[in-house]
Amino acid sequence: MSVIGQSDGGAVGTVVLWIVVLVVVAVVFGVVLMKIRKALLSEDDGGSGPALPLAELRGLRDRGELSEEEYRRAVGVISDRAKAGGGGSASGIGSAPDAGGGSG
Repeated sequence: MSVIGQSDGGAVGTVVLWIVVLVVVAVVFGVVLMKIRKALLSEDDGGSGPALPLAELRGLRDRGELSEEEYRRAVGVISDRAKAGGGGSASGIGSAPDAGGGSG
């Protein structure tokens, strides 16, 4: 038991150093992830307008991941938001009321 009680000061210092290094790496990694997330979310809110979401919706429809009705409803929501000045974000598509047929 006396071996456990005796510790080398250099070994403890090395362990503490590695713990500090790991904490710093974790914090830096977290900050980088937050900046990337913020940049990605800000892309959705501005700049390109509704063109990018419309292109994504077309791709989903063409691959069969969206039905024609879902596509038309989503385009209607984006169009309404663009007319109202709310940007091109398509969040809340699922809760949007049916546009009543639209054009087509």
